[in-house]
Amino acid sequence: MKDLGITKGKWKSIYRNKHDRGVRSDKGFICFMTMPQHYQGQDARYDEELNECRSNADLICDAGNTAQKCGLLPSELLNQRDELLAMMEKIAVASQIEGELLAAMEKIAVTFQAEREPYFRLADVNDITETAIKSTEQ
Repeated sequence: MKDLGITKGKWKSIYRNKHDRGVRSDKGFICFMTMPQHYQGQDARYDEELNECRSNADLICDAGNTAQKCGLLPSELLNQRDELLAMMEKIAVASQIEGELLAAMEKIAVTFQAEREPYFRLADVNDITETAIKSTEQ
């Protein structure tokens, strides 16, 4: 696994007070979150921006913790996922084509057997083959 050069250890979102908010690990703060300004009469806007700030901190934590576990950046994981989805789609298409081909072959075999059965039965072919082998042995 490659070294990403990021802070090691579990990353956590911190919301203790308006001055101590951000992302930290056991080694200390990784980043501080810029908090929205609270103006009188704009409580809804402030709450929305505060929730957004917390969500951003959670996203940063998740990205850092995931990157440490797999050794890939989120964009690299996305590329890998896209490649795997494309492969799975090709496998699904190939499997569907194979199933359709097998069904068509079975239909042809059943049709052929039904048309030829009165003339050539498998047992008759086996008898003819055995007779031919015996005649060459004599």
